[in-house]
Formats: sequence, C-alpha cells, structure tokens
Amino acid sequence: GKAYIPRDELNSVLVVNPLTGSQLGTIDLSMFADSDGTPEMSQCAVYGSLAFVAVQRLDRTQPLWPSAGGSCLAVINVPTNTLVDADPNTPGIDAIDLQLENPFGDLWFDQTLNRLLVVCSGEFLVLDGGIEAIQPLTMHSDRVLITEEELSGDLNAARIVSPTLGYAIVNDANFNTKDESNYNFVIRGSLQLDIPNTTTSSVAVGEAFSIKWT
Repeated sequence: GKAYIPRDELNSVLVVNPLTGSQLGTIDLSMFADSDGTPEMSQCAVYGSLAFVAVQRLDRTQPLWPSAGGSCLAVINVPTNTLVDADPNTPGIDAIDLQLENPFGDLWFDQTLNRLLVVCSGEFLVLDGGIEAIQPLTMHSDRVLITEEELSGDLNAARIVSPTLGYAIVNDANFNTKDESNYNFVIRGSLQLDIPNTTTSSVAVGEAFSIKWT
C-alpha cells in the first residue's frame, strides 16, 4: 500500500509506505499553482484507483490568504502515481473545477450519498463557502449541498449521517466555534446515481481535525 501526503508549502504530493514510513516518490502539482508559485494543497481522499487532492490556490501576498480563484481537485492514478486528465476534451491535464473556492476542510467519499464531498471555506469572514458534491467516476462537480450563508458562519468540518441530514461545525466572525457547534442541516435534493463501493490498499493523509460529535 501507499499513502498520499499533500504538502501545503511545496508543489508536490509525497508518496510514502504507511507501514515503514519510507518515501516512494513525489507527484508534481506545480501546474495548478497560482501567481504566488504554490498550489496550496490541503486534503486528500482515495476512491478506488484514484486519489483526489484538494488544491486551494490561495493568494499569500494578501492578509488571511484569500482565494486566488480556480480551486480544484487534482486527480492521481494510484497504480501509476501519475496525474489523470479530468477533462480529456480540452488540451493539457485538467483538474476537477470546483464551484466553490478554498477546499480547506474535510474531503472524503461518503457512501450515504455515493459522492466525494469537499468542505470549501471560501474567504474567511465572508459567507461564500459550503459543502460540494463531486461525482468521482465522471470527475465533475455535481452540486452544492449546503452553503455557509445557510449555515450562518465559516464552515470548518461536516459529516453526512443520512441521505437528507448532515452536521457541520462553523465559526463566527471572531473565529470562535459557535456555541451551538453541532449544526444539523437538510440536504437539498437527492443524489441517487449508482456508484459501486470500492476498496483500496492506498490511503490518503490530510490535515487532522479534532472533533467530537454529539
């Protein structure tokens, strides 16, 4: 097996053996960098033979590092450790374009919805983020499940517990977790396309959250 480690300060994903810790190589994501020279990777999730890496694309020259635009999910072929073109109809190697910006939070495959879900924070102190659903087989953004405006705060983390219900942790304008930190929300619509469940010997490593759900 292997583990994929996104590195925020560098332009490449580190590939390691999770049992021995030995380095197996790197995967260059510099093509997805913005004008400051780094793509700012955050999370990674594996689905079947594909690994998805959240590319934030932040402007480090500005306070609070706002989004430079063009946030995306880079796709890696796990057996070959090479980038996958998410849109073969256009020149070059494309990532999955996100509808929202700054995929700062959780990234995971949710078996309840049969979708890859990504928590996008947008710009901090601006209610422009949300939870976005990605179709991992066709490699395109499916829809936005819930927005920060609907949650009334900056989104940090979320989990889905049923096809119609989820929970989220949000911050207020002072970056404090709101007292009623476990927000429940209703998912708009339904996602019923059949995607077979898969297993893999590869894992993804991202930034850890210390969360206690109640």
